[in-house]
Amino acid sequence: MQDVNAMPPSGAAKLEAALTELQALSQSGRFQDFWARALDIEGMFMTMKSDVGPRFDRLWNRYDQITTTARREESTRKGAWDANQSRLQGDLRFLGSRHRLPAVQGAPPRYRYDTFWPHAKQVEQAIASASLSQEGRAALTAELEQISAPVRTQQELDKGSSKQNRAAIEAIVADALSRVVAGNPAAVNGARERLRDALTPLRESTLLTEDRDAVWSHWREASGKITLEGQGIRDSAHAAAQERAKKALDTAYNGDPHEALRQVQALQAELGRLNLDRGQREQMRTVLHDAWERSQGRLGEIKIDRDKRRAEMAQRQEEWRGRMAFKLEEWSTRIAEAEEELLQSRQDIGGLEGELAQATSPAYVNTLNKLLRQKRAEITNAEREIEDLKAKSADVRTRLEAPPRGAVPVPQPAGPAPAPTNQEATGT
Repeated sequence: MQDVNAMPPSGAAKLEAALTELQALSQSGRFQDFWARALDIEGMFMTMKSDVGPRFDRLWNRYDQITTTARREESTRKGAWDANQSRLQGDLRFLGSRHRLPAVQGAPPRYRYDTFWPHAKQVEQAIASASLSQEGRAALTAELEQISAPVRTQQELDKGSSKQNRAAIEAIVADALSRVVAGNPAAVNGARERLRDALTPLRESTLLTEDRDAVWSHWREASGKITLEGQGIRDSAHAAAQERAKKALDTAYNGDPHEALRQVQALQAELGRLNLDRGQREQMRTVLHDAWERSQGRLGEIKIDRDKRRAEMAQRQEEWRGRMAFKLEEWSTRIAEAEEELLQSRQDIGGLEGELAQATSPAYVNTLNKLLRQKRAEITNAEREIEDLKAKSADVRTRLEAPPRGAVPVPQPAGPAPAPTNQEATGT
């Protein structure tokens, strides 16, 4: 009797191995490969039936069981696959649009590479770990590569442009620093203007994040050096002017008040041209104002002793005109300062708006918006101050051109000499 377990090794062994391989494909969820392999195995059953012998039915039953289980498992997994497929397709659409910079007409699309690639890596890992059909995973992987390829190509192009632009901007910064001459205000101002030339390419040129950060760091370092040199020049100018102001104040208290007034007027006339910061100018004005007031006070005390009303009237009119000239010079200086501050604030707004257009951090955007509001408030205050001072100046000039007043009150022995009206004294 023939042993039913006996069979040619070539047929049964091949089918056993093929069925084991097929079951592994089912368990791994690779159903596209599974059904392709199942079709091959069916062909093997047809062609190797005579070689398998009595085990044919048992092997065929195993094959049928494997395919039935796979069909059921595939159906069960399909809902989860479809949900994951849809979610990851949404992630890919978001990846393709989220990191693109604002379009520039005639220029290829550009991206925020420092955020795109970490995001792309997250999506890639999500595709690899999600429960998906084999063909779904392959399609998502291909779509991810389709999105990433142009970004990769453009990044390589931008790297070259970024290095060139960085070198050009750093050359401007280096040139600005080379123009600084110690103790020379004009050279420092020229260096500051040259440094501003770097702002436009910094805002508008193609620069990758690492290059832009490096250039901004160099720009700020250069700005700090130029500002420090300018402050040294201002401190030196302030010290010299302060010495003259103290001399005028000492003369106002202890010397000829007329000479003190001449010293104050001379220094006041130069004040607008001196290289001082606002705080230093205010300090100088305070000292000059004290010297002026003390000189005027002493002149008033001297006038009490004068006998002739006409001489006193002429002197009072001269004092008033002197005060008005002082006020006009002071207002003119302040108008020029305010106009310079107005121009600087407008330039600062341009720079802040350029930085705001490039900012990506919400905190940095909030900081820039706060600075913009402050600058706009400064502009409004400066415009209002200029308008007020110009109106005051026009009124005083009109009154200065008017004929002298015919008389003033006679001095009273018991008190100080009568002064001009508040409007005449203050020019308001």
